[in-house]
Amino acid sequence: MSLLKVTALLPKPCFTTTLNSLECGSLLQSFSNSKSLSQAQQLHAHVTTGGNLRHNTYLATKLAACYAACGHMPHAQLIFDQIVLKNSFLWNSMIRGYACHHSPTKSLVLYREMLRFGQKPDKFTYPFVLKACGDLLLRGIGRKVHALVVVGGLEEDVYVGNSILSMYLKFGDVAAAQVVFDKMPLRDLTSWNTMVSGCVKNGETQGAFEIFGEMRRVGVVGDGTTLLALLSACGDVMDLKVGKEIHGHVVRNGGNGKVYNGFLVNSIIDMYCNCESISCARKLFEGLIVKDIVSWNSLISGYEKRGDAFEVLELFGRMVEGSEVPDEVTVISVLGACNQISALRLGTSVHSYGVKRGYGVNVAVGTALIGMYANCGSLICACCVFDEMPEKNLAVWTVMVTGFGIHGRGREAVSIFYEMLGTNVTPDEGIFTAVLSACSHSGLVDEGKEIFYKVTRDYNVDPGPTHYACLVDLLGRAGYLDEAYAVIQSMKLEPNEDVWTALLSACRLHRNVKLAEISAQKLFELNPNGASGYVCLSNIYAAERRWKDVENVRALVKKSRLKKAPSYSFVELNKMFHQFFFGDTSHQQSDDIYAKLKDLNEQLKKAGYKPDTTSVLFDVEEEIKEKMLWNHSERLALAFALITTAPGTTIRITKNLRVCGDCHTVIKMISKLTDREIIMRDISRFHHFRDGLCSCGGYW
Repeated sequence: MSLLKVTALLPKPCFTTTLNSLECGSLLQSFSNSKSLSQAQQLHAHVTTGGNLRHNTYLATKLAACYAACGHMPHAQLIFDQIVLKNSFLWNSMIRGYACHHSPTKSLVLYREMLRFGQKPDKFTYPFVLKACGDLLLRGIGRKVHALVVVGGLEEDVYVGNSILSMYLKFGDVAAAQVVFDKMPLRDLTSWNTMVSGCVKNGETQGAFEIFGEMRRVGVVGDGTTLLALLSACGDVMDLKVGKEIHGHVVRNGGNGKVYNGFLVNSIIDMYCNCESISCARKLFEGLIVKDIVSWNSLISGYEKRGDAFEVLELFGRMVEGSEVPDEVTVISVLGACNQISALRLGTSVHSYGVKRGYGVNVAVGTALIGMYANCGSLICACCVFDEMPEKNLAVWTVMVTGFGIHGRGREAVSIFYEMLGTNVTPDEGIFTAVLSACSHSGLVDEGKEIFYKVTRDYNVDPGPTHYACLVDLLGRAGYLDEAYAVIQSMKLEPNEDVWTALLSACRLHRNVKLAEISAQKLFELNPNGASGYVCLSNIYAAERRWKDVENVRALVKKSRLKKAPSYSFVELNKMFHQFFFGDTSHQQSDDIYAKLKDLNEQLKKAGYKPDTTSVLFDVEEEIKEKMLWNHSERLALAFALITTAPGTTIRITKNLRVCGDCHTVIKMISKLTDREIIMRDISRFHHFRDGLCSCGGYW
């Protein structure tokens, strides 16, 4: 487009008096400072109409610089190209404009042209050339420019020095940045903040704390930027002590004991959440007079990460009732909470809200929706969201593969994994884990082994402990215990807790005491404070009726003061959640629940049900064992659902531990007896019971 055509597109002049060049130049400078593009365009039209721009290098330079400062680079470039005598101010303005407005490559092209035309770079040129090198991660060119700065004697300029620091930190070269920082003859607050923030972003949190300590020793007072970076560092390394000190510093310097900086307050809330001190975060949040969207999201996200879904939903309810409008971040956190407790109805309502707000097409929201529907037992809805997504990144494919896997649809998981490979999306460790886990849940041994070796060979993904744990689980579940043990012995990495847990679980399933004892001993060495290994070994001994060994293991648990997580189940009814523990009698409908269980027991026995008391891990009479089976939390939840929902209604139950064999048999029979579909989610997968059958096929 020519300059004449551009001029024709400008607004009509609004200046009523003729301005001379100096007046126009002064106005353009003020427009540059305020980034007033529309006013610059009006003045451009005025000087063009008045004939003041043609052959006026001063005005043209000022106008090009003004457009560059406003980020309107096409107009700036057209005017720049028309100017014959280009001074350093013009070159610097253009280089800065491109560097600061998402065109770092063009910034470097102009820098080379500047050198070719014999124009000498100065302290206003180099900061933006260095910024462009950092943004493009051009290490070699960046170092050469640094060398030219030193040769030109400009490294002592604090602005240039800060730009060199920032560039090396963008490269991830904290050591080089530290050398530059130590040699700087003059440092301003930006220098310190650049180092602190750079260390945090590059994972050098201890370095950030050390620099902050040095700041305090030399009497430099940090500002909000410093504190924000340090709060992020505290959250990364879960340093609650330092985080509280920063909180105290903010309060003391906030005026009359109040904290007025909203950014800092929200960062402190986020820090407490990351440091697993949710009570401190909640106290600070509740004390805020004005709560913005970031405040709500910080606390809601903190509870969601902590796994406290009910608090997330309570806060979300308060938020909706108030004046704050939930955004995409809120929706993602609430969907994650629904995911945790299989709250399908509430999750569907959140989906509807997100669509109305225009969040449905967002990739992050879509990913959360797929995960929510899959983890709430509605794989059909998950597939619908997946199919309707216009863009699918690796996270979307991963959550869909995971969804198929936990529902026992291993072949579909493998199929969609290979479909993803056909789209040229490169697999990473996450989807590698998801597809191997899916194979394990469905007993696809050959397919899983093929994928394990294909991905490691063809995509240069080094298998980690998690992948080896999946492979051991795959082999172990299928009964190939010796092969699974051989895989562990051949690992180049040191087997971690997950690997040995996978083998121990397989030993429990196939009642291999010898390998179980080996696995358990390794677990005890790696995590002496973990109760799960002791519990699993005790269960294996109990299944073999080795009651003395059971007592020995329980004595170790008691001596070590370890506690087993209590078993519980819950159901959602009219967006309300009803939770049941083993032998629970606290529910207000407890009498009706136990009456229903008694009735079901009698009907099942007439239908040929025989209790499998091997699931009861206590040395007591068979009659007591049978009674204990009917106190399991999932049966209480099922009985409650049967007496409170209409005939034919699908029942959804969530349990925090693995469903036992006898409960699995009972629920299958009840699904046929009551003509109900019962969808149950336990700690590892879903079971869809219908007409006396289960989707897992007895393989779980």
